[in-house]
Amino acid sequence: MKRSLLAVIILILAAPLVQAQVYRWVDETGKVHYGDQPPPAGKNVQRKNLGASVVEGDVPYAVRQAMRNFPVVLYSAPCGAPCGNAKQLLTRRGISFTEQDATDPTVQETLRKFTGGELSVPLLLVGKTPVVGFEESRWHSALDAAGYPRTAPPARPASARKEAAPTQDPKVAERFPVTFYTAACGPPCDRAKAFLTQRGIPFTEKNAADPAEQEALRQLAGSEITLPLLLVGNMMLRGFEPTQWGNALDTAGYPRGKP
Repeated sequence: MKRSLLAVIILILAAPLVQAQVYRWVDETGKVHYGDQPPPAGKNVQRKNLGASVVEGDVPYAVRQAMRNFPVVLYSAPCGAPCGNAKQLLTRRGISFTEQDATDPTVQETLRKFTGGELSVPLLLVGKTPVVGFEESRWHSALDAAGYPRTAPPARPASARKEAAPTQDPKVAERFPVTFYTAACGPPCDRAKAFLTQRGIPFTEKNAADPAEQEALRQLAGSEITLPLLLVGNMMLRGFEPTQWGNALDTAGYPRGKP
C-alpha cells in the first residue's frame, strides 16, 4: 500500500520524461493538426512520447516469435530504483520493449485497467499478462514463459553480418508490404523516411494529416496515434526507433542494404 501511494505521489509531481514528441491538436473547424511544435495557447492538445528501447544484435528465430506473440511493454515513471532496476533487467536479457510514460494522463487510463485502479509502477506487460511492481523473480518467470532468452545474444562482427546478409525474396514485399504514416512531425518523421530510403525498402507513404487517412489510422491504431507509424505486413511500430524498425524489417525478410 505504501509503495502504491508513493507511486501515485511521484506520478503527480514528476515532470514528463524528455523524449521526442509529436503534438496533435484540433482547430475551430475540426481539422486535426500534427507537428513537433506546441499548438497555439488554449488548444486541446495531446502530446505523444516516441521513446522505445531495444538491444543491438541479430535476433534468433525463437526470439522473433516471442516478440511477435508476446510483445513487451514497460510502464514507468521517475520512480527511482524500482524503475531503474526494471529497465536494467530487460536490457541484460536483451528484451526488445516499448516504454510508456506513466506520467501521461492518457497512459494512466490504460495503466489503471491493469492495476485495478491504482497507478503503480513499474508495470511489465508481456503479451496480455501484466506484472505489477518490480520483483525480479516474477519478471523473469513471465519473460521465460513467453520464450525470451535469459541473456542478450552476442552481437556478431560487422564483417560476418555483411557476409551472411540474405538476398531479398522477390515476394517479401507482397507478403509484408510496408506502409509509412507520416505528417509534419519534424526530425522523427524525417529520420524515419531517410532510414527506409537508405535500406532501399519499397514503401507506401501516407499523410496522417489527411482526414481520409486519419479514419484508416484509427481503425489500425485506435484513438491514440503516435507518429511516425510503420506497418510491416500486420506488424505495427509506433514512433521511430531505428533498431526496432530494423529488426521488424529483418524478420519480414527485407535485406539490410539496397538490392
